[in-house]
Amino acid sequence: QVEIQVTAMRKVNEGPRTSLPIRKLSVSVCVIFLLSLSTFDGFGVDGLVPLIQRHYTINDAETAIIKTSASISQTIMLTLVWIFGDSFKRRRLFLISAAIWIALSLMSILLGTQSFMIFVIIRSLGIAAAGVFEVLAPVILADLFADRALGVALTCLSVAELASSQLSAIVTSWIVSSHISWQWGLLVAPLIAIGLLLYLVYAKSAIRNVERSNHGIGGILRGAFGVLSIKSYLLLTVAGSFEMFSKKAYIFWFPTMLLVVWENVPDLFFGLSYTTITALRSFTMLAGTLAGLPIVLWIAQSWRHGTGCLFSGRSEYLRAYPIVVSVGVSLYGAMLFMSFIVLDSSFLVSQVATFLTGFGGAADSCLSQLMLLMAVPSSYRAAAVALRRLVARAVSIPSAQLVGAIADASRGDSTLPFDRFRAYELGLLCSSSLLVAGPLCFIVLIYFFPGDYKRAIEIDEHEVAEETTFLIEKRKMHSESIVDSVLRSRAAM
Repeated sequence: QVEIQVTAMRKVNEGPRTSLPIRKLSVSVCVIFLLSLSTFDGFGVDGLVPLIQRHYTINDAETAIIKTSASISQTIMLTLVWIFGDSFKRRRLFLISAAIWIALSLMSILLGTQSFMIFVIIRSLGIAAAGVFEVLAPVILADLFADRALGVALTCLSVAELASSQLSAIVTSWIVSSHISWQWGLLVAPLIAIGLLLYLVYAKSAIRNVERSNHGIGGILRGAFGVLSIKSYLLLTVAGSFEMFSKKAYIFWFPTMLLVVWENVPDLFFGLSYTTITALRSFTMLAGTLAGLPIVLWIAQSWRHGTGCLFSGRSEYLRAYPIVVSVGVSLYGAMLFMSFIVLDSSFLVSQVATFLTGFGGAADSCLSQLMLLMAVPSSYRAAAVALRRLVARAVSIPSAQLVGAIADASRGDSTLPFDRFRAYELGLLCSSSLLVAGPLCFIVLIYFFPGDYKRAIEIDEHEVAEETTFLIEKRKMHSESIVDSVLRSRAAM
């Protein structure tokens, strides 16, 4: 029986060779949509800020408490999931956290309508619960699928998150401009999620109930820090942190830089309004990402498995994933630089660079998390995903302040528009220069990834064998106890 279980685990790690079971497919769809609803709900508050301020009669500083409390609660929860997440049964933790998020999201509206602080506190707790199943969602997909199918599932997850964030902006802007109550913008997601949660409870047998066996606090801490011994994981975490640093600075400061150019060189933008220009840039970036995701994934997986018109007949090549990502992030960084440099000279060229920025970033979006889940053993994946997000969040905290400080130092006392633009440009170029670390990390990853992937498979097989042996012994002891009780009852008669 142990050999059967180990063989089954090996087949799972090699990837499914037949059509996916309907239950696995339906569960994965529900997990992806549940995470999309959480993303929709998170971005929904940002779009409803004017109505929330009007409802509670609060100023900007008080409104910022919503985001501050949410960030604090998410950081605390990520820390807890990193340390203790793999010590609990994964399926149970996912379902409970999703149920808590739904309940608290609804309660924040029902109980917090008359009190801003009650609304903030309950909603922050709900966001903390959402942080748990947001970490577990890709981990559960990795339990359901492997390698090629997992890459497709993670790509669908990325697309769903992008689409839900854009849809949230559209829906909330419509609510703000109409006479609909702002509460409806925060009720839609948890209400729809109830149906998804009920189906996941019904089909929960398709989700592996993985947990890591620990012995006391020392065992829990050794398990939490165990992922740091995986070289591929460290390289992926470093690369992701620097990318998040640059992205946070870009999101915060680029609109201001664009506004300076638009106000002083309006002819450069063909007479379009600032709102239209901003929407076009967002759409261009999104279009580049959506175009790049399937193309990059197809190239990487065809090369990795030796299939497709380009790589048919070749042997499997595990290093294909880090090679493709290293090329993608290099394109991402180069085009991001170009979009800054040509912004004040050619809007069309800047748009092309923005599209290619999204296209290059697609490689990191669909393959970095796939490589992380492949290189980390199953019983450590929740800790790995949580710690990577926690480190990226911590590293990116000073990004906006650093760009602002560089811009102020560069501009000095000058208030000229040209000097302001060059100051912002210099600050963003400095923050984006950290993107050079990404290709370097992935180049080093080319060497370490195959070995870490194979070791993760061996550890998974060993853990399955131990778990199966334990279950066999447990059933044997149970059977013996039943026999003993029957014999004693007969002797008493």
